[in-house]
Amino acid sequence: MSHNKHLKDLLSKLDNYSGVVPWDFMVILGGELIFSKMYYAFPDYEYIRDENGYVHIFTSPEEYMECYDESVMRCNYFEDPFLYFNSEDGEGVIINPKTDNLKIPTEDINSIRYEYDVEYGMYHTLKISPKKIKKIKKIKNHHIERLIKNSNVDCDELLKAILDSEVLILVGDNGEKIAKDIIKREYGGYYTDEEGYVCIYSSWDEVVKSNHENVFVTVPVHESYFTYVLFNDFEGVKLNDNIVFSREVLIRNIVSVVHTSREKPMKKYSEYALKIR
Repeated sequence: MSHNKHLKDLLSKLDNYSGVVPWDFMVILGGELIFSKMYYAFPDYEYIRDENGYVHIFTSPEEYMECYDESVMRCNYFEDPFLYFNSEDGEGVIINPKTDNLKIPTEDINSIRYEYDVEYGMYHTLKISPKKIKKIKKIKNHHIERLIKNSNVDCDELLKAILDSEVLILVGDNGEKIAKDIIKREYGGYYTDEEGYVCIYSSWDEVVKSNHENVFVTVPVHESYFTYVLFNDFEGVKLNDNIVFSREVLIRNIVSVVHTSREKPMKKYSEYALKIR
């Protein structure tokens, strides 16, 4: 269940700017809005609006309960509301009316959508046979590893190198077992560490050094795991267990991530995953 903790944190800081909000802050706020999961009242199949036609939406069930009695109105939630909100739905939205009370007109919603210019989905290439997934053990990314060794490594440059490469990513064991060490994985879920980071690796050697157990490894479509992090309110992505890409870095680069995935899908992407040991 989503509580949009990163979005709530940003909303709590808006008052600090006395009406003059820095551009870089608005970039991150727009990204958090795009990747939010909002709750809303929907009795009789109609949104609840205020007197000016703004639809009430909430960052959590607790915020919803500030306005409505759950026993009287049912609470629903939808993902990425800013991708789907249309002018016929209302004049705009008002987020957490009793606390943050942030009004966003429809034209601003459209501006946010235009800024990000993204539509999300899984991009598949041709399927490969299950046994070929074992070839991922040969993956090496010397360019990425050279960048990591640089003490002044630039996150944007390193992220670009990742987008141009095949990397390895951890997934859980919740898939159909089709061989001793291979599963047909279920889409949509990635392993996250205790701090809330999705774990990616530049080579099989780095995967083995990570000492993770009961997890599987696959070659992903970049868009899939980056947007998974953002939609699920995780902290970010961690490369080789020590290089961190925060949510802010992902949001600033998400358009490049998505369009890279569209224009150059990873050729060896597979619906299978291989156990580490």
